[in-house]
Amino acid sequence: MSNYFILKIDKNYVPMWLIITRSQKLYNEGYRYKKLEKKRTF
Repeated sequence: MSNYFILKIDKNYVPMWLIITRSQKLYNEGYRYKKLEKKRTF
């Protein structure tokens, strides 16, 4: 995990790291939701 590596080197990267992980979580949730919607329509 390169994200943790950056986190340890420079604390200024923490907010960016949080933003990345948060957006990734939101993206995953949206992807899962879309999959459910597809299943429902078929």
